Amino acid sequence: MGFEAFAKNLAVDLGGSKRLHALSTLASGLILLLMYFVDLMSGSDMIPFWSNVFTLLFVTIFGFVLDYYIDSICLKRFEHAKVARIGTSSVMFAALLYTMLWTTEETPSTTTLMAYLLIYLGVLSLTSMEKASGGGSFVGYSSDGLPLFSFSDHFSPETYVPMWRNILKSTSSVLKQIQEDAISRLFYFSVLTMLFTCIEFLYGTLTNSLSLISDGFHMLFDSMALCIGLSASVICRWKPSKTYPFGYGRIEVLSGFLNSFFLLVIASIILIEALQRLYDPPGVDAKRLLPISIIGLLVNLVGIYTFRSNSVFLHILADTIGSIGVITSSILIHNYGLLVADPICSMIIATLIVISVVPLLKETSKMLLLAVPSGLEKNLQQTVLQILTTEGVKGYRNPRFWTHAPSVFTGSIHAGYRRCQ
Repeated sequence: MGFEAFAKNLAVDLGGSKRLHALSTLASGLILLLMYFVDLMSGSDMIPFWSNVFTLLFVTIFGFVLDYYIDSICLKRFEHAKVARIGTSSVMFAALLYTMLWTTEETPSTTTLMAYLLIYLGVLSLTSMEKASGGGSFVGYSSDGLPLFSFSDHFSPETYVPMWRNILKSTSSVLKQIQEDAISRLFYFSVLTMLFTCIEFLYGTLTNSLSLISDGFHMLFDSMALCIGLSASVICRWKPSKTYPFGYGRIEVLSGFLNSFFLLVIASIILIEALQRLYDPPGVDAKRLLPISIIGLLVNLVGIYTFRSNSVFLHILADTIGSIGVITSSILIHNYGLLVADPICSMIIATLIVISVVPLLKETSKMLLLAVPSGLEKNLQQTVLQILTTEGVKGYRNPRFWTHAPSVFTGSIHAGYRRCQ
């Protein structure tokens, strides 16, 4: 967003967007040429020019010239959001197709396909524009008694607020309410856990340790669970709107279902990778693995001490067990050369993820499917029978009961009454 605003201001100073594009392309080419000569002087092999001249012409014509003119024509005829959606979707689809057809040995992994799907859904969400409703705002009556409506709010481009601004505004509002609430301590611990999760992913990749990456995913699940609980505690207080007349209580249910589903997929990928490494374990840099594992254990111990009487205690305890497993595997690898300890530890951590995720997945699935609250069947049956004892009640039909949100049970029933004589 900032780049586009700066480019528009710079285009006015330079005399048009076409000149800006030409100068920026020339500057990019000079920078790449300078980097090429630096790489050449460092001892790298020289890339032959004439054998790649057709490739360079293809990239220049389609990647710089035609791309600019096609983009300019489309922006004049269509909305910016529509152009961004079609352009980004086309590039992503072409890149995926090119990757799948490139070689048979290097095919996209399941994780890559999932990332592609999530990015594509994110592009669709960010570039979607809500259509204006057919009616306007009622402002009064004319002298002839006819109703008057104002349509300026629906069609004025000045009143349109981009989706990213609404997201930033909602996020800042939620964070402000969290910090003012008594749950701010839980918020700071979730931030600390998320930061250390990123460190575990980085060190796990550098040291080639699957167990550390697995523990990172486990901590990621707990961090997301904490963030969901924090956000839901604020969002659930929002008043119902015209679009959401029943309120926002089911956001926590939907988020919990999606998180548990994706983490179940991640646990399956970790188990498959661990089984492959079990038969052919690769080398692991245990010297760099041990310090970060000890720091992770200390972070979890802080969480256990802080929230020893809280509902998130079991999640943090499972993280602590995972950190102990990573430390054990790193010691076995460093002192005894048991490379098989890393995949075994990964399988244990993946099993812990499955054990902690499956109950949440089952519970949220029942809520989304509007199932009868478990354990309340007998009480609901007795409550319905008590309705028949009410004076004037003839009968009932269509009793329906479900869980609208955690600790919020909803029901509807049609009762028939006798006419009073």
